[in-house]
Parts: sequence; C-alpha cells; structure tokens
Amino acid sequence: MAGDMLLILPVMYIMNQIDWTQPQNVLYSRILYGLAQTCILGFCFFIYQAINARKDQKKITVKQAAQWGTPAGPDQEQTVQEYDLAQLKKYATQVLFGACMVSFIHFKWGMIQPLFIQTVMTPMQLYRNQLFQIFVMGQRGDIEKRPFKEENPFAAAFSGMAAATEPEPAAESQPAQPEPETLTDASPSGKRKKSGKAKHAE
Repeated sequence: MAGDMLLILPVMYIMNQIDWTQPQNVLYSRILYGLAQTCILGFCFFIYQAINARKDQKKITVKQAAQWGTPAGPDQEQTVQEYDLAQLKKYATQVLFGACMVSFIHFKWGMIQPLFIQTVMTPMQLYRNQLFQIFVMGQRGDIEKRPFKEENPFAAAFSGMAAATEPEPAAESQPAQPEPETLTDASPSGKRKKSGKAKHAE
C-alpha cells in the first residue's frame, strides 16, 4: 500500500542513523523484533478466543480465489465463525512464515534491514487487519461485512506493466504507387517532348 511506502522512508532514515557496528544495537533490534512478533501472536490468540466466544452462526457465501496454476473452486457456504477462524489462521501463518524468513536472513547473512523494518511494519499490518479492528478495536458497521474485501497490491502494477508492454498494432501496408511519367510542355508542333529519362530509355 501507498501508506506503507511512505512509512518505510522515515524508518530507513532512522535505521541509517544507527551504528550497527555496536553489538548492543544489534541486540536491541533483535529484542524489539522478538517482542513485536510475540505481541502480534498474543493478539491472534485473543482474537481466536473472541471469535469462539461470539459463536456467530450466520451463513455467508465465500468465493474461492484462483491459486497459482489452479482455477477458482466452487463457492462455499460457511458460518461467520468458520470464516473468521479461517482468516485468522491465514494471517497467523503469514506472520510465522515472515518471522522465519526474516530470522533466517538475519542470522545467515547478518542483515539488519529486514529485522528493523519488520519490527515497525508488522504491527501496522496487524492494526489494519479487519479481525483486529472488529474484536480488539470494537469497530462496527461496514467493516463487519463478510467476506472481507481482500486487496491485491500487485494487481494494478501487473495490469500497468501489461498495458505498457502490449505491442502496438502494425500499420497496414499501402501498395506502392507508380511514379508518374514526367512530361515537358507541348512543343509548337503539337507534340509533347519526353523527359530525359524517357529519351534515354528509347
């Protein structure tokens, strides 16, 4: 999202002001990252309990999105409770996968940037999550409509790239027009004299 891109700029600026050659700064960054991920998983557990406590059995129809290499499946009927639990599981899986990837990159190659940036970005993503807004922030109204609208930040970029790389239609070829024979003005005898080219050809 555009807000994420604007947020990354000051985060990168702050990160570049820190002396990462000092071991204690690296240690503090690891601690903050671990606390951020622990808090996020703690909120996931809280939301899990809130979903089961509400036990919303209202039926909704969920459209199955197409996966990589497979077409979209048939629509499914679920209760709101089942849908919310599936969405929470999906989000928690993304958090755990991201934490594993960032940790691997950091300890394998010693890169601080992903660790520092994700310490800020993952809490922001949690705050925008619909389940967090409903069960933690207590939001009501349109945000409670299921199924949730899933945003795809790459769709616009891919469509723009496709439009930019689409070849222009080839222009229709026009048949070559024969050059008209060049004639001089009529002579006094009433006969026209041919141009030099025509005389040479004769």
